[in-house]
Amino acid sequence: MIVTWNVRGFNQEVKHKELRLLLKMNKFNLIAIYEHRARADKASFIIRKNMAGWNWCTNDNNNVRGRIWVIWNTNEVTFTKKEDASQYIHGLVMIKHSNIQFQFTTIYGLHTIANRLPL
Repeated sequence: MIVTWNVRGFNQEVKHKELRLLLKMNKFNLIAIYEHRARADKASFIIRKNMAGWNWCTNDNNNVRGRIWVIWNTNEVTFTKKEDASQYIHGLVMIKHSNIQFQFTTIYGLHTIANRLPL
């Protein structure tokens, strides 16, 4: 199952607790987190602490605050990032216990129409 979460303040422990609860109550295998406001150097710490055994990619190379993270459960799926930009991450999802694979694009658009034109 896939979920997206627009969360601010992901540096705060209370948000980490919410994430752990969300994962405990649901069987999500792929999560896209938007506008987390966490620096790139914090991503590794936050994800390893709260989602042991999961992997991730970001669009940090296109935005200092890396507005998008894609995080996946490595026991269930693989995600291969094919392309990213300041407003999206695109890749291939493969479900490990079947032959199902599909393209996945997660978008978090900028605030003005002019800035969204490249999409």
